[in-house]
Amino acid sequence: MLKVFLVEDETIVREGFRDIIPWRQYGYVFVGEAADGEQALPLIRASRPDVLITDIRMPFMDGLVLSRLVSRELPDTKIIIISGYDDFEYARQALRIGVEQYLLKPVTKAMLIRTLVEVREKIQSEQEKKEPPKEQQRRDQDQETVPETPPLPARTAQPEKEEQSLKNLDMAAVDPGILREFLRNGAPGEIRRFAQDYVKSLGNAADSSLFCQYVMLNVRFLALAYTEELGCAQAELLEGLTVMEMIGRTVSRSELEEYTAQVLERALELREREAKSRHRGMISGALAFIDEHYTEESFSLKDAAGFMNVSASYFSAAFSQEMGQTFVEYLTQKRMERAKELLRRTDKRTAEIAGETGYRDPHYFSFVFRKTQGCTPREYRTGGKQG
Repeated sequence: MLKVFLVEDETIVREGFRDIIPWRQYGYVFVGEAADGEQALPLIRASRPDVLITDIRMPFMDGLVLSRLVSRELPDTKIIIISGYDDFEYARQALRIGVEQYLLKPVTKAMLIRTLVEVREKIQSEQEKKEPPKEQQRRDQDQETVPETPPLPARTAQPEKEEQSLKNLDMAAVDPGILREFLRNGAPGEIRRFAQDYVKSLGNAADSSLFCQYVMLNVRFLALAYTEELGCAQAELLEGLTVMEMIGRTVSRSELEEYTAQVLERALELREREAKSRHRGMISGALAFIDEHYTEESFSLKDAAGFMNVSASYFSAAFSQEMGQTFVEYLTQKRMERAKELLRRTDKRTAEIAGETGYRDPHYFSFVFRKTQGCTPREYRTGGKQG
């Protein structure tokens, strides 16, 4: 079991996470909690957790200061930061420290569990790499001892270069509203061009690995939040996305474009799926309503849309998409089918049939009938009886 420690100054949030997460089910044991970094630090030193979850803004000692100290003293401890502030400066500092995940509030139970699973899998993978087979250990002992190759410098090891890349950054380019607007209204065919333009708008900042990580996290969490708005499980967004492996490593501009495009493509797939599902439910109810009222002369698209409590334009578009024909075409078809039935089975006059199928003017009824059926009502009746 991996040990986890939680630092959060909001008692309700802290106790909520402590009590609702089935820690052992996901391979963890909860070893402690604290309301701020100053109180937490000695407890963390004593318990030496594998994972630290900490809020970023707390009294006395905030999450960033705590993370720096823990990262320095316990370098193997994975740090998950929870932030209520969608601010690049916080994210940049967190990434420099080397935090594992940067979650924006509100953090759901599902989101935290998914993050814990990802971190656990990473820890297990690292442990496996650190523990070679016994045979390899024996061979290593038999070989002449050679000086270890010094580790490569960490990618946050060049702060001057990073700062220079970010010097002229226009923060309007990473306004979350840009991505939210595209998630809600962008077209699937526009995704690749949007991703290209989005990364291009970042200018030299996209040469900063820190900033690219921030953008990737921003894209990811905004898409996850939108997925929840749709009523979908967050896992549905991430499943099968090969670009998820880019998180935590240096990426190029083209890779950042690819990451952005793939996440948006998946989000819009879910949007289209949910829209179709909603359309089907709405149109199903509308069809039943039409069946009850299509013979009324004043019945219109506006009546059906009002019954479904949506705008006429939205209903019209949804109806056409789901049915493959316009509302007027469908209504006319219903009325003509009823008119043909009355012409076949009764001796009622054309004027009577017109009135019973929603047409006040029998001449207009005859015009529509001939236009849609290729013959007059009289010709249809004669042909129908002969047939």
